[in-house]
Formats: sequence, C-alpha cells, structure tokens
Amino acid sequence: MPRGEITKKLLEAIANTAGGASDVMGAFLSAGYGASYSQIEYERQKRFRARENAALQRGEEMRRRQRYYLMISYLKRDGLIREYNKGNRKFFASTRKGNQWLALFHKRTKDRLPEPSYKTHPSGGVTIVIFDVPERERKKRAWLRLALKHLGLKMIQQSVWMGRVSVPKELLDDIDRLHLGEYVEIFQVTKSGTLKL
Repeated sequence: MPRGEITKKLLEAIANTAGGASDVMGAFLSAGYGASYSQIEYERQKRFRARENAALQRGEEMRRRQRYYLMISYLKRDGLIREYNKGNRKFFASTRKGNQWLALFHKRTKDRLPEPSYKTHPSGGVTIVIFDVPERERKKRAWLRLALKHLGLKMIQQSVWMGRVSVPKELLDDIDRLHLGEYVEIFQVTKSGTLKL
C-alpha cells in the first residue's frame, strides 16, 4: 500500500474519531496494514467499548468497596464489632453486643413465617381444609388462612376452606415445621356421592 494511502487512512481515523492517539494507533495496528477505514473504525470502537466496560467494572467495584466500608463503619459505631491489629494486618471480631444481636437475629429468622405463596396444582376432586389453631398461635393461624387463600381455596367458615386444588408438599412441610400439624385436617374428595346439590 502506498505511503499516501496509509497517511490518508490515518488522517481519516484521526479526523473522524473522538478517541485519543493511543486509540487510533492501536486500532490501526490491530486492523492490519491494508485495512479500510471502516475496519480501523471498528477496531477503534471495539477498544473504546472495552475501555468503557473496564471503567464501569472499576466503578462497580469501587461502589461495592464503599458499601463494605460503610457497613463496617456502622457495625463499629453500633458496638457490634471491634477492630484490632495483629502484626501489620487488620482484623475484626464480634463484640458481646454483636453476639447478642446475632443470636436475636437467628431466633427471629427461625420463628419467621414462610411466604404464604405456593405453586398450585389442580385436583381431581375437592380439597377440604379444616383447622382449629389456638389463639396463642394467632399469627400462624392468619398465615395459614393467607396461604389457603393464595392457593385458591374459598372460605366456607373461618376455619373451613374448600377448593379444587391439591395442597402442595411445601405447604405441608411448612405446617409441620410450624408445629401446626395437630391442628389441621386436610381431606381430598375424589368421588362424588349420591347426594346431588
């Protein structure tokens, strides 16, 4: 390729781009000696996008670090952790207050009621759920009603629900985990009787 053609391509690349000298040179070298302007521009755009992505990743990494340092600052300020040095390294340890907070958090999450939404499956018959949950467990009783409502069962009475869906295993597992099994009866009616309503 004549020298004038190379000069022209370089001048076009410089004139038509907002990139720096290193972008133009790198694109020109990557595209190859006989590359057209569009090939050089493609290479320059590719380099520009790669640099932009790297900047975005650096920015995201910086935001993550800032969130981390902010959380550490809050934990130290609230007396939940303490900082100490060992040699030339920095360490953190949980304080007594931090251990108490953690134990309380674990207790709350252990006692937390599960989400009342379960996948529904149509039933070949009618499902009837009858329960008599004691007043001391009223939060669990309210949760059970909400779960039955989400399944699509209809309330016949406060403690009697009916519908044409199967009760999913996940709900049965949660009923057992919440120690409600002794208060709940579930019936599946698959055949119709002689009585016509």
